[in-house]
Formats: sequence, structure tokens, C-alpha cells
Amino acid sequence: RLFRISDAIFKLIINIKKYDILILQVYGNFSFYYEDIISFISKASGKKIIFTIHGGSFGEFFDRKKSWVQRVLSRADVITVPSEFMFNNLESRGVKS
Repeated sequence: RLFRISDAIFKLIINIKKYDILILQVYGNFSFYYEDIISFISKASGKKIIFTIHGGSFGEFFDRKKSWVQRVLSRADVITVPSEFMFNNLESRGVKS
């Protein structure tokens, strides 16, 4: 996992000028560290960010790590979800998707 994160960060930094928009698949738990770092670098570089949030347990993760999740999600220009369940789940927590 650590290698994957390091590799992705390195590739993003090297290639950041090639991208206008970053699309991240968001799952929560351990992968959220990756999503946090990648979205931070991208937003600091002036890139647009689209998050697609997955996972039925994301709501519980949100509740456990509310301030962190809100901070990361606030970087998104657009948040999408693959289902009405996720839409309602996030909407009940004040997240616009």
C-alpha cells in the first residue's frame, strides 16, 4: 500500500501539468489517506477535482472522522455517487453530490 501511494504521488507530481481535472474514486478507511494527499497536491496546483464516493460504509467512516472527511471533500469541485443510497447517505450528513 505504501509503495502504491508513493508511486502515485511521484507520478502526479511529475505529470501534474498534463492534467486539468483529477477524478478520484473515494472509498474511505485506509485509502482515504491516499485520497487526501492526492487531492491536496492537485488542489494546491490549481486543478479541478471530481470525487466519486463509493462504499456502503462510507457514512460510518464519515461519522468517525467527520472533520477530516469534510476537509478533504471540501476540495472537490464536484462530488458524484453511483447510487441513490449513497446520495441519501451523504445528503443526510450535509454533503452535496
